[in-house]
This record gives sequence, C-alpha cells and structure tokens, in this order.
Amino acid sequence: PMAEPSAPVVTADVEGEAGNVTAAVVSIDVGALLNRGGELAEAGLWLQSLRAFDSAAQAEPGNAKAHEQRAQVLLQIGRPLEAVQAAGTACTLRPEWGDGRRTLARAQLDHGEVALALSSFDAALGLLLDSGDADDARECADEAERADGIAVVTDVRQRLREAGIDPEVGGVNREPVYDPRDMRQQVYEST
Repeated sequence: PMAEPSAPVVTADVEGEAGNVTAAVVSIDVGALLNRGGELAEAGLWLQSLRAFDSAAQAEPGNAKAHEQRAQVLLQIGRPLEAVQAAGTACTLRPEWGDGRRTLARAQLDHGEVALALSSFDAALGLLLDSGDADDARECADEAERADGIAVVTDVRQRLREAGIDPEVGGVNREPVYDPRDMRQQVYEST
C-alpha cells in the first residue's frame, strides 16, 4: 500500500486576548503543496492533485511550476483549454523554461491548435538544448515529430474538404499512419 502523502504545512499566528482574535496571519508552504500535488498525481488522484496545485498557484501566483503542474493535471482530466491557459501563464512567468514551453505545446496539441503546438515544441526544444537537458530534448523532439505527423494529416483532411470530399467517408481509419522513423527505415532499405 502507498504511504499517505505528506500534508502541506500551514501555520497561523494569532493575536488577541481571551479568545478574541484581532488578527491572524496564515502562511502556506507552497513547496509542500507542490510536493503533495505531485504525490497525488503519481497515485492517479487527479482531482486531489489539481486542488493542491490550484492552492499553490493561488497562494503564490508568480510560481511558474505551480501553473505548469496544474496544466499537466488538467490535460490528464481532459480540460485542454484550461491547460493551455495554465501553461501559458507558466511560460509568461518563466519564458526561458523548456519544460513549461513543452507542456504548453502538449496542451495546444490536445486543444487542436496543431500549428501553435509545433511552434511551441520548436521553442521548447531550443530551450532544452540550451539548458543541456539531452533526455528531455530527445523526448520533446519525439513529441514534435508526432505533432508534425498530425499536422500533415490535418492538412490533407482540410484539402479534401476544400475539394468537396468527405475525408471520413468509407469508415477508413484516418488516424496518422505516417511515422517518420518508418520512412527513414524504408529509405535506408531501398538504397
């Protein structure tokens, strides 16, 4: 069984006499909220995780990581528009952060904004390469490659529609079948 995730640290300083509160200062440990949200996400408890990241973003609106983590959870629960907004906030707060830009690209792709996603993947890849994060850069390049394949299929479908042809007629699976890695293999085998 999984251990109970740690609770965020909340402290309160109360001033007053004999039970009459005149002032209270409450502080929230945003780092603890982010850790808790991450633990909950790893356990697949998406809504609880979202609440933790929401609390972190509200307690510290300038925390890019809180907004980026929130965006990832929103993608998991099928709310891509909100994910685009949250990831966009993270990118505004930390424009040099490759992981934030990569999350924005995934959110844009899930929201159907393929051209914007490709642009964001490109920016993320550049930032990740600049930071020296080779593993994340490779993963980002793979995601961009898949997004590019989706863009090709989307473009073909649009061209068919413009020609008066319904791309969905005939019950044929119209999901992207083009994988650039397969194409490279075919080129190598034919030479």
